[in-house]
Amino acid sequence: MQINVDDNADGNVDEGDDVDDTNVDEGLNENEGANVDEGANVDEGDDVDDTNVDEGLNENEGDNVDEGASESDSDYLVDKDNNMDGPKVDMQDYKMNIDLSVKDFKVVDKYEFEEDVLDNEAFDSGSKSDDEGNSIRRHSLRFLRKQNVNNNTFFLGQIFGTKQEAKERIKKYAVETRRLIKIVKDDKKRVRAICQGEMPKFEVKEDGTQVLKDEGPVVEKSQNEKVNVGGRGKKTNPHQYLCPWVLLVSKDGDQESWIVKTLNTVHKCVNCRDLYACTSTFLCLQMLEQIEENPGIPVQAVREQFQRKFELNISKMKAYIAKIKAKRQVQGDYKTQYTLLRSYVEELCNTNPGSTVHIEVEPGRNPDDTTRVFKRIYVCLGGLKQGFKAIGRHMLGLDGAFMKGQYPGQVLSAVGADPNNNIYPVAYAIVEAENLSSWTWFLQCLGDDLDLGSNSHFTFISDRQKGLMAAIQKLFPLAEHRFCLKHIHENMKLSYKGKLYKDKLWKAAKCTTIVQFEEAMEELKAFNKNAHAWLSKIPPQHWTLSHFSGRAVSNMLMNNTCESFNSKIIDARDKPIISALEYIREYLMRRIVTILMVQQRTEGLLSPYAQQTLEEIKKRQPGILCSGMVMISIRAWEISGIPCRHAVATIWFMATNGRPKKARRKSAVEMEDMTKGGKLSKKYAVQTCGNCKGKGHNKRSCSKKPSEGGAKVKTAVGGDAKGKRKQHNDGGKGKAAKKSKKA
Repeated sequence: MQINVDDNADGNVDEGDDVDDTNVDEGLNENEGANVDEGANVDEGDDVDDTNVDEGLNENEGDNVDEGASESDSDYLVDKDNNMDGPKVDMQDYKMNIDLSVKDFKVVDKYEFEEDVLDNEAFDSGSKSDDEGNSIRRHSLRFLRKQNVNNNTFFLGQIFGTKQEAKERIKKYAVETRRLIKIVKDDKKRVRAICQGEMPKFEVKEDGTQVLKDEGPVVEKSQNEKVNVGGRGKKTNPHQYLCPWVLLVSKDGDQESWIVKTLNTVHKCVNCRDLYACTSTFLCLQMLEQIEENPGIPVQAVREQFQRKFELNISKMKAYIAKIKAKRQVQGDYKTQYTLLRSYVEELCNTNPGSTVHIEVEPGRNPDDTTRVFKRIYVCLGGLKQGFKAIGRHMLGLDGAFMKGQYPGQVLSAVGADPNNNIYPVAYAIVEAENLSSWTWFLQCLGDDLDLGSNSHFTFISDRQKGLMAAIQKLFPLAEHRFCLKHIHENMKLSYKGKLYKDKLWKAAKCTTIVQFEEAMEELKAFNKNAHAWLSKIPPQHWTLSHFSGRAVSNMLMNNTCESFNSKIIDARDKPIISALEYIREYLMRRIVTILMVQQRTEGLLSPYAQQTLEEIKKRQPGILCSGMVMISIRAWEISGIPCRHAVATIWFMATNGRPKKARRKSAVEMEDMTKGGKLSKKYAVQTCGNCKGKGHNKRSCSKKPSEGGAKVKTAVGGDAKGKRKQHNDGGKGKAAKKSKKA
């Protein structure tokens, strides 16, 4: 049934309104058995139970009130212990005395009661302080909403919180039903929508059958005549080729809610594939969740998806604009996120203790402006900083990548390698450009975090970017700077193309000794002198293993660490600044968790990469042992930190056969004969004096001689001492002569 309500909600009916006489009373409409306040409109078709509405605030029949209580006394007492129930009513006798043929009178069986289920989402208080008319209207609207609780379209009495909510629902209905719905009235109090779909045109044949025409009849009009395309107003023939569907949503009195007051759900038009309501904004709202899960979905996929879902014609440009709007809502606005950058930095430092974040700004063009313009930001998370110091591999790769968003810039990164030879990001920054100033600022912040001074023997690897080379030379003059061999080959290909040049370049870079390097360069010179002259301009200490020191404990020739990191954050480079920083932080967090899981599954003392490399070296070990001079000359162990195949062969032999016996050359002292006449020589032995027990001399050369009577001989000065020593010697000889004679 079509119900028309005044658009202006002022009680006056406009000239163009179609209102039945029986639907609206002047001032007051009363149904049988119901009291309605003045100004409340109740249609003829509404069923209002007379038992649901009391008369004003009067007491119900059967309520027990203390006899001594006055009606004006609001604090009267009630005896709850002696409270009595109301009198019983014989409903069978009641039904016998009423006329059941009365129109709009509904008899409720005593067993046909609707269960009063509590609705936790309802916000109706049911207070009796409201006036009677509003209570009846609210009850009627609630009854209509319960009847249409499963209705996904529109129904009379439907309430919307705001006008925008009602308009969005109209657009969604138009797209879902593929009807040409158009909003023809949109002001502060009402929204009227009509259907402008084309009506099918038929012609009657001679046999009485109807056939669809190819073209409808042309309505001739004069130059001054205006044709009404819909909405309200006078029409020459309002029912000719016009769909009767109409919807009116207006404010509900003085309240802020909007209610459906006029609705005709009948459609006589045909479906359409080109609609007003299918805008990029509408499509944007339909794909927010999908963009959040898959931001990189192609535009063509978005277009095909909507075409299958709604069966409408959607252009590629409309799908592209819808995707851009959805990404802006999900990821945030580019300009707005710069105003929230300081709050993000504060929260990042609070949740990641030990982190370092620096923001640098510059003054705007207007000197009187109190705000500043963002220039660059540096981030070094505390956990990554401590982990890199614990690894102990003093080598970092440096590189930059372009930002693809609305505001251009560069993402600078410092990436190392962990014991498993995986990438280990340490710090990253977003700067205005890749130049000397930005690289100097980035390396200064990085040096402060890693405790690097001007005399640090650190190792960096990067491309030959001029600003970066000058910054490293300025801040860390003693550091070793390696050039990425891939970038050298890219520059070499501009003049010398072909796989042969690449192989010769790689052979020269892989040489571990200077002699091997010179031989490789002579081979390149014999092949092409110009290529040799071009490569000789690059100092060899920057790109070949033969001139590298072993401080970095790495044989890395290419900056693959930074290239791999840039490929992981490629989706972050077209996001707003906070979204980009958060994307990088989440990637680093997931990577740490993945590395911890790999460590838990690893068995043994070595990392999986080191174990695999060692097994491959064992397969290539030589069959004979090599001397230490060969291993030193090769320098592969010194540069990479992993034993070469010659060292592995030696270690493996010693582990299986034990340490070989020594066969060292004896010295000249060891070669002298220590035996004479069957007796061991006392040469090189430490003598002990039998007289004074001193070391280093014997009794004959002892300066302290005992006398005959046992007293020590006092040394005289001059000839007397010599005479006594002579007498002592002669006496000894006399005793020996006497013994010989007796024999």
